[in-house]
Amino acid sequence: MTARGNERKAIFRTEADRRHFLALLGTLAERFGVLVHAYVLMDNHFHLLLETPEANLSRAMQWLGVSYSQWFNRRHRRVGAFELGKGQRAVSRAGLAAPPSPELVGERLRQLRAYPWSSYRGYAGYGAAPAWVCPEPLARLCGGRKHAARRQALREYTEQAVRQGAVERPWDRLVAGLVLGTAAFAWNLRGPLVCNPREQSQLERLVPLVSWARIIAVVEQAKRERWREFSGRHGDWGRDAALWLGRGAGRLSLAQLGELAGGMAYAAVGQAVSRFSKRRLKEPALQRQMNHMKAQLSNVET
Repeated sequence: MTARGNERKAIFRTEADRRHFLALLGTLAERFGVLVHAYVLMDNHFHLLLETPEANLSRAMQWLGVSYSQWFNRRHRRVGAFELGKGQRAVSRAGLAAPPSPELVGERLRQLRAYPWSSYRGYAGYGAAPAWVCPEPLARLCGGRKHAARRQALREYTEQAVRQGAVERPWDRLVAGLVLGTAAFAWNLRGPLVCNPREQSQLERLVPLVSWARIIAVVEQAKRERWREFSGRHGDWGRDAALWLGRGAGRLSLAQLGELAGGMAYAAVGQAVSRFSKRRLKEPALQRQMNHMKAQLSNVET
């Protein structure tokens, strides 16, 4: 989750502010039974990755917000509170720019590794983590059987994105604006969930996962060619159409699509998807063809 100050003003002005907030976060974990998996404090907002076994997120965050706001206001003689949200309101689509210079990459890595107000240092082995941070299951996500190997894998995964200069924001992968994870995971959640369609329309938009193989088959059928024949052809829309469908219908990440498409860098995949999205809007015939392919994919049983 994300929270920021009113009018996007700074909520952390000094190191003492940040230390006090982290102390409250440790108390939150003990008081409400919340598992704190990750955090980062910026000047005017913070991000938390929390797990609530007791389904008490609202009560816990209300306590945290009120406790810190009152302390901050007394300390700095001001009024105000946090603007709480799940993150998507503050997120814009990830931009794609020219690759960063080696000097810029080095500076970004230095800042990432040295930044003391983030859980990354503890996960990556650059510093000690607070005792109240619960490292599982994040510490195992990038691979490695032993502790040192897991840290190395996490460092490589995180810092590779900095080196390539195209960090994919996790909120861009929300399924139906609600579930962070794969479409298969979101679809599995649909069964036990009960919702009011008027108040929770996002749940009605959860759709089954469409496989990459099925996407390729549909594109091949539309083009009347095999993937190997058109995927490397300069200017051909087929490959980019498959990547675009892979993002929308398959909920595949840029990195996953790059691997499936034959080893493309995920920055190049992002550029291809963006390029095709603009192209289809300019070409009515292509737009109609894509609508037909999406309709085919939406009827697939998984």
